[in-house]
Amino acid sequence: GVTTIGRSAFENCTNLTSITIPNGVTTIGRSAFENCTNLTSVTIPNGVTTIERSAFAGCTNLTSVTIPNGVTTIDQRAFEGCTDLMNITIPDSVTSIGEYAFLGCASLASITIPNGVIVIGNYAFKGCTGLTSITIPNGVTSIGWNAFEGCTGLTSIAIPNSVASIKRSAFAGCTNLTSITIPNGVTTIDQSAFAGCTNLTSITIPDSVTSIGDNAFDGCTGLTNITIPDSVTSIGSYAFSLCTSLTSITIPDGVTSIGNYTFRYCSGLTNITIPNSVTSIGEYAFLGCANLTSIALPDRLTSIGDSAFAGCANLTNVTLPDSITTIGAYAFVNSGLTSVAIPDGATSIGEAAFLACKNLTSITIKNISTDIESDAFLNCTELTDVYYNGTIDQWNANKDPMGMWWGYSLNGYCTVHCTDGDIKKDN
Repeated sequence: GVTTIGRSAFENCTNLTSITIPNGVTTIGRSAFENCTNLTSVTIPNGVTTIERSAFAGCTNLTSVTIPNGVTTIDQRAFEGCTDLMNITIPDSVTSIGEYAFLGCASLASITIPNGVIVIGNYAFKGCTGLTSITIPNGVTSIGWNAFEGCTGLTSIAIPNSVASIKRSAFAGCTNLTSITIPNGVTTIDQSAFAGCTNLTSITIPDSVTSIGDNAFDGCTGLTNITIPDSVTSIGSYAFSLCTSLTSITIPDGVTSIGNYTFRYCSGLTNITIPNSVTSIGEYAFLGCANLTSIALPDRLTSIGDSAFAGCANLTNVTLPDSITTIGAYAFVNSGLTSVAIPDGATSIGEAAFLACKNLTSITIKNISTDIESDAFLNCTELTDVYYNGTIDQWNANKDPMGMWWGYSLNGYCTVHCTDGDIKKDN
C-alpha cells in the first residue's frame, strides 16, 4: 500500500475540496498539498509520523486539522498561509515545530504546544493575528526569531522556566500584549524581542539576564516601569528608544556603556540613574528626552557621543566630570542648560556641541588646549560670561588667518574673563 505521499504530489490542485489519507501512510511529503486553495478538510491517519515542509502551505480554505498522536515533527512552513485555519490539535508526540510552520495563520485563535517540544522555530507563529491564547510548556528552551511577531491579538504570555533565551523579534509588534512574565532561566533578551509592543506597561527582568539586545523594547510607548537587575552588563542601541511613557530608569552597576539611541525620544523620562561603571554615552543616547531636568554623569565617564543630549529642552543642570575627554558634535544642541564648565581633561568639543542652548548664561573653559570645533556655542543668545583659563593674548590667538574660530560668535556678545583681564561685552 501507499506509505508516502510524495513531494508536490497534489500541489496546486485548486479544485480539491477534501481528502482522506489512507492508514498505511507514514510521511506526508514536501509541498504534497501546497496551494490546494479549496481544500477545506483533511483526515490524517494515526500512522503518520512526519509532516514535511510546506505540506499544506497556502491551503487558504482549510479550517481545522487534527494531527494524530505519533507525529513527531511539524516541518518548516507546514501550514504557512492557511489563513482560515481556526483550530489545530497538536499531540504530545510532537517534539519539533519548524520554522514558519504556522506563519500567517490569521484565524488561529488558540494553540497548546505539547510538552515534548523543546524548540519553537523561527517565525513559527508570525502574523497569527487572531491568536489570543498560547500555552508554552515547561521544556521549551528556545523561542525562535520572530516566533510570535505581529500576533496582535495576544494579550499575555507566560514564558516557562526552561527558556534560556528570547530570540530576535520573538514578540515584536504584539501590540495588545499588556503583560509578560520572563522567568529566571533567561540570560539574553535579544534584538527587537519586544519592539513595538505598544500596550506593554511594565516588565520585570529577572536576575539571570545579562544582556538586553539592540531595539529590545524599541517603540514600547505604553511602558511606564521597567526593572533592570544588577546582572545586566550590556544594554544595546535603541534598546528603549521611543518608550515615551517611561518616567524613570536605573541602569545597573555592571553596565559600562550606554549605546547609540538607547533612550532616544523617551519624552516622559524625568529621572535616570547612571552608575559609575559607565565610561561612554553613545550617539543620540538621550535625543529628545524633553522632560529630563537633570542628570548626574558618573565620575569615570570619558566620552559623550554626537547629539547624545540634543533636544533635552528641560535639561538645565549637568556637571561634566573631570574624566571627560570628548564631547561629540551637537551633543547638547537645543538643550536647557544654564551653565557649562568644560573640565580640564577635555581634549575635544565637537562642532555645534552647545548650539542654540537658549538658556545658557555662562561657560567655563578650564584648559586652553582643549580643541573646540566651530559653532560650539553659536546662537546661545542669553550667554553673558565666558571664564577662560588663559590670557587675553591666548584667547585672541585662537583665530585662524581669516579671523574665524569657535569664539568669533561670542566676541561682542558677552564678557570674556581671562586671567589677565576681561574682554568686555559691546554696549
